[in-house]
Amino acid sequence: MTVTSFTIELDRPNGVYYGGEVVRGRVKLVTSADMKTRGVRVRFQGIGHMHFHTGSGKKRHDYYGTKVFEEHRYTMFGNYYNTTILDNAGADAHFGAAGGDGIMYIPCNENEKLNLIVRVMDYDFGKKDDLLGEILLDVNKLVSSGEASSFRLTRRGRTEKGQVTLSAKIMPMNALFPGSGHTQGHAYNAVCQLRTHQATGLRKADFIGKNDVYVQAYRAPENVNRSKALPEPDLTTVLSAGVLEFPFAFPVRADAPGSAELGVGDASFIRYSLYANIDVAWWLDPSVRHVITILPSRPLPSPALLRPIEYKCLQPIGSRLVAFCRALAWATPPSTPSWGDKPLRLAKNLTFTCMRATTPTIDAKLGRQAFASGEKLDFHLHVSNNTSAALELNVVLSCTVLLQQHHKYGRDATYELTYDLYCATIQSHDELQIGYGSANNANANPVAVSASSPLNNSKSTTTAIQVPTVYPSFNGATGLATAVREPVTFAYSVVFTVSTPGTCGTSRSVSFPVVICAAPPSASALRTLHTNNSSLSAIQRVRPDGGNPFSLQYSTSYMPPATGDDAPNPEVVPIGGYVGTYIHEEDSAAVPSVSTYAYQPYTLTYAAPTGSSVHSGAGGMGAAFEGGALLGGASVDPETKLIRGLHSGAELRATVRAWAASTSTSVVRGLSPQSLQRILQSISFSMDQVTVAHELAQVIHCSCAHVVTAVNACSFFKTEIAAGMVPYVRDVETRNNVLSLLPTYDREKIEMLFVKA
Repeated sequence: MTVTSFTIELDRPNGVYYGGEVVRGRVKLVTSADMKTRGVRVRFQGIGHMHFHTGSGKKRHDYYGTKVFEEHRYTMFGNYYNTTILDNAGADAHFGAAGGDGIMYIPCNENEKLNLIVRVMDYDFGKKDDLLGEILLDVNKLVSSGEASSFRLTRRGRTEKGQVTLSAKIMPMNALFPGSGHTQGHAYNAVCQLRTHQATGLRKADFIGKNDVYVQAYRAPENVNRSKALPEPDLTTVLSAGVLEFPFAFPVRADAPGSAELGVGDASFIRYSLYANIDVAWWLDPSVRHVITILPSRPLPSPALLRPIEYKCLQPIGSRLVAFCRALAWATPPSTPSWGDKPLRLAKNLTFTCMRATTPTIDAKLGRQAFASGEKLDFHLHVSNNTSAALELNVVLSCTVLLQQHHKYGRDATYELTYDLYCATIQSHDELQIGYGSANNANANPVAVSASSPLNNSKSTTTAIQVPTVYPSFNGATGLATAVREPVTFAYSVVFTVSTPGTCGTSRSVSFPVVICAAPPSASALRTLHTNNSSLSAIQRVRPDGGNPFSLQYSTSYMPPATGDDAPNPEVVPIGGYVGTYIHEEDSAAVPSVSTYAYQPYTLTYAAPTGSSVHSGAGGMGAAFEGGALLGGASVDPETKLIRGLHSGAELRATVRAWAASTSTSVVRGLSPQSLQRILQSISFSMDQVTVAHELAQVIHCSCAHVVTAVNACSFFKTEIAAGMVPYVRDVETRNNVLSLLPTYDREKIEMLFVKA
């Protein structure tokens, strides 16, 4: 075999990253002989995927759904460059809904006169792709305009139906790649980022089905005759024998859905992977895949989810059963009209015990509806049992998983996963009162008690129930426009159930929908919230079913992460066992064998005690601030302290969080726009500037002035900087100061990210 080794090496051995960070590494390729190829490509992709079936044998029906949340493609070696394929796009293909889906990176030189042939194509599996239209593009002119421009398509030298809308910018090579770029033996010092916004009004290429649209670009030869069909790309390149390395850096969108392996149906997951392949004509592509974990930064606990919620029992748990039994025409009541604890005769030799109709009750309360994995549940529960039968109490966290086909009229299926939290037996004529946190306090106002302290009234037993290690809630995210519905979503409820044992027992449940957040609120943030907005302290009264868990809205606002002494200490932990990630269509010629395609998922838990020394994160980060010695001790001003930490080699996200935890809250919140500018300008790699700006926006008192300063300090990724910061802006009314700095085609997208008051 010509390919003797093909690997993807990451800068983090455990492959765990947060939303908003940069996935960096290199593709290493070893060949024993020269190899004819159409190119070497690497792709970073995040998808939600599901598969379930009904029936069996000949009556079996399979249902699939896939949505691409993020997809970046690099051609590391080769002559042409492609965007993501939009399946079933039809006549109008709109790019940009998924991160990186319409972007092509073309190596060039800074002062080069660059002309490209841009083709809109229809992908056909197993045969030659159809040309929908093409243009000859003057890249320098497009870059100078600073805006998106639409171009009429041609085919065979004649005007064709449809047009394509493009924008472009030139940036230094080291702004995008960790190392210098070498392609086809040429050394380049710059990269052209050619972005496809849309291709509309396209002709129909297939007799059956819709167009599967992608856009292709490659360098135009000199003296192109526009009156004839434009030259096709050179598909033949020779990969020289030896050892080759291709560095890469892929930005993860700030609001990236977190990785999740749910294990229901035939397949159900949100998964991120790096995939590299050698494109070989008419043959299986040698390839390698590396699955990584993305830890989400959302959902965060919004103020609306921090209100107490309560259910007061008005109907005893046995009353419905007694009413049903009385209505049975063939039921024979006892000779004396007593329906208490005596056996009820339904038929000959068939009796069971009914509870008294007016005695057993269940009252439940949660101090809030937003929790993070590992937190203690803020709750109060009172169960009274005055019957002669024992009651069983169970507290569970229920996860409802909804799988849907991604097209409009597709089929769906619902699955339930349960996690046992607490169980007890309540004897006859006894009662149980347990709780923890603010909901367990006699004072209903959470201002009066920290949500993390086990205060209780005199009649209640303090009982700490820990939220298990689970994936944060997910109710959908933007992705490729061809997916109309979310293939995978999941939501949680805390369910309190009391029941009588036995086959004919009766039960009643009280269910509270909750959001499992990416991070918990701090105790001080809770106190501040309820002090400033007393309306949020009012207790919500609900029905026992609590409502649809998917109905909770949590994407429109947020609580700032904790800083200082009350900062939670997250820990990255494995969840579940290894899962197979082999995909037959792409991994058939994998190097090495498919036995390596096993992946261990990870997630975050906040079980560590509050006020711990440093944050544990993806790769054990944050050590740069431990003790402060490395950064010069207490005598160093906070700005310099952070800059030194960012250059210490520690992971950037954890460095920012550790700096915020080791610095006075007032100093962190009061970081000035000028200080932010100096911090960002000290970072040499442009993608890292985006990461740091996003993390700082969450811990400082972020204003539009901060965003304006950051955008001006990071000219190559203005839109990315704004997208990461504006959800945390407090003075939304001045957003035009930010929008005016951005390209016109990005303003609407960024304006939607501002959190409306």
